[in-house]
Amino acid sequence: MSVDEQLAKVEHRVSELERQPKDIWDKLQIVGTILIPFAIAFAGNIYARSMQNVELQSQDQRAQSEQQIATTNARVGQAGLVVSLIDSLLSSEPKRQRLAIEAVLVALPETGPSFVRIVSETDTDPGVRTFARNALSSRRVGLIAGLFADNAAQRIEAYNSLLSGWGSDSTIVPEVISYAREHSENADGLYNSLVFLSHMNRDALQPHVLAIEAFSRETENQGPRTKERAEKLRSRLPSEKK
Repeated sequence: MSVDEQLAKVEHRVSELERQPKDIWDKLQIVGTILIPFAIAFAGNIYARSMQNVELQSQDQRAQSEQQIATTNARVGQAGLVVSLIDSLLSSEPKRQRLAIEAVLVALPETGPSFVRIVSETDTDPGVRTFARNALSSRRVGLIAGLFADNAAQRIEAYNSLLSGWGSDSTIVPEVISYAREHSENADGLYNSLVFLSHMNRDALQPHVLAIEAFSRETENQGPRTKERAEKLRSRLPSEKK
């Protein structure tokens, strides 16, 4: 029997007692006898609810702790990977360096391009420098093409990697515009190109303001969604045109 049902039963018994000719002590004794099991049941119900809340809170806390541990482990693992790859990039063995160049561009989308860029400019081996430049170019072109992929997950991955590794690189802007113009029939790709450009560092857009404005207007006939994104891109462009 639930607490509410027991409470209704108590109220019914009390109302019956009030109609019977008993003295006050008889009434109190009977009412007390009825209320004792009710009080026990009520207290038990409160305790059960409290324990349930505590259990739920404990589960939430455990879940949060497990998430924090997983995040920490991931960061530790990534740090170890970074150290290993940098060690290979600084190696005196060209073959090992080239393998590291290719690996770091994929494994470290945020910092990898910067590391490879340094190698392409400062390494003492001309062959390694050339290999690093070519690897950067190949990775960049592949990611730009990924914005136009048929698979949505691939488009998202390409966008994230481009923004992480080249979001502040001004030299990528003409490449994005050129590829988009060559594939203007791909509405998703055009839209993704506009999104990427609009989320780049504004200083990186500065040298290409006129080209970006022209490109954004060319895409507006692709529908209202693309037109809205083109307008948003233009609103983010630096005001001074150099």
